[in-house]
Amino acid sequence: MSVPEPEILDDADALAARDSGNLLWQLATAGAEVRRAQTATVEAGLSRLRSEIPPRALLVATDGVHADSGRLVVTAAAARAPALVWDDSELPQWAGSSDALLVGCQQGMSARLARLVDAAQRRGLAIAVAAPPQSAVGEAAGRQPLVAVDPQIHPLAARWSVLTPLLVAAAELGVVAEPRWSELADQLDATCYECRPAADSYANQAKSLALQLMESLPVVVGNGTLATVAAETIAHSFQRIAGLRALWATMPNGADRIAAVLAESAATSAEDDFFADRVEDAVLKPRLILVGGERAPLRPAEFGSASLVEESPDEAAARQALSALQAMAERSNLRSWPVEVPEATALTRYGVATTFGDFAAAYVALATGRSTAETESSLL
Repeated sequence: MSVPEPEILDDADALAARDSGNLLWQLATAGAEVRRAQTATVEAGLSRLRSEIPPRALLVATDGVHADSGRLVVTAAAARAPALVWDDSELPQWAGSSDALLVGCQQGMSARLARLVDAAQRRGLAIAVAAPPQSAVGEAAGRQPLVAVDPQIHPLAARWSVLTPLLVAAAELGVVAEPRWSELADQLDATCYECRPAADSYANQAKSLALQLMESLPVVVGNGTLATVAAETIAHSFQRIAGLRALWATMPNGADRIAAVLAESAATSAEDDFFADRVEDAVLKPRLILVGGERAPLRPAEFGSASLVEESPDEAAARQALSALQAMAERSNLRSWPVEVPEATALTRYGVATTFGDFAAAYVALATGRSTAETESSLL
């Protein structure tokens, strides 16, 4: 990582000049991409998947960049049907006409995904594919529902072009509640506006977080089933976009790992060498980033609803673990950052949290001289 230049964050022209991949602008189209993708699902005829009986099992396969989207669909669907993220190149032996396969990718070059689609057709699975039509995966779909995905979108800004069709297909299959698409798109628009390059750092929370992340170790923790997926997605954005060594964990199961990281940082600070070179010998301090910590956790049951339900014992334990980590961080003079989300459905809160994380990662990348152009790693 180059020497950070935090002052560039308050210079919109300098940001634009350095943003060789036009990533900030493409991230800002998240709401529009939801609307476009939703329209594309109607044109693709995903309603053909509609059935009174949900599939016996749901398999979701994606390319590497969209693995988080696949996990979100599986997590949301698991309450209604057995659901698996499928990373193999062969279907499981038991998969047949009572099951369903959803495939999502942005480039469509994956031989593994094309092979899965072909095998699923031979076995009679219900199938929906989101991919570029003129690609190996798109052509493998044949006459199955195919939602066209634009391969020209920046791979690191294409989440909703793939995730939206997968969720529409899952809703048609009856394994997730119908999302409130207009609410999601509108809230994404609002988040993108708040995180816009022209907003000064003091008013732009994504820039403010980026300033803290330039010389720290992001530790993203999620309180709630979907908040865990959001935490992992945000950590992956920090890694892919900004090149940060980010960690993530769920509560309460991951609390012991994060506590160990915080304790080690506290011990290192206590033994700080006064004569150490503050540049060459700098130690990255953990920065807790909290998803779902200030309100009810993000739950699959609330996927299409904003209503709250009584806290379960597991959720109470998660909240207590999160509070304990915050207290531990405060005792060690380590900062924490709660990701603010609106009072809305779980999917909308997930979308706002992850979009905020994308912008924060992009600002870190630009301030540290990391290229935002498409790279070979972003296409894997």
